[in-house]
Amino acid sequence: MSLLENGGTEFALTLLVNRFFVCLDDRRYADLAGLFAASGVWHRQGVALEGPEKICEALQTRPVSLTTRHLVTNVVPVVESADMAQAAMYVTVFADDGPQATGPLPMALPLQIGDYRARFVLRDEWRIAELRGESTFRRINR
Repeated sequence: MSLLENGGTEFALTLLVNRFFVCLDDRRYADLAGLFAASGVWHRQGVALEGPEKICEALQTRPVSLTTRHLVTNVVPVVESADMAQAAMYVTVFADDGPQATGPLPMALPLQIGDYRARFVLRDEWRIAELRGESTFRRINR
């Protein structure tokens, strides 16, 4: 299959990845969990969270004071079959856990840059079957 034949699917997968991180940053955890297949797994902070309910429960423990922005780049989706696909991407994370102020938060260097891998399945629509990330660079406070 040529790139043009898969273009719509690749675009849909890229949007799915972007929705995931926007929902995370916006604290829309139920919406984020709904992007996963029923048996989808998110490998997060050394724990394999299986299923939307477990994912949503884990996210409820995030500090209310934490503000994050995940910048997703270099998304490369690969369609493997009519109902399976995968993608690789880089994710740069900015975070602030200070008192919430009006106006822009102070900006420091990114917290980390990671290599992420996702697997997708097509059910009623494309869903995340598995997501995992690994830090390539991490800010060290000295």
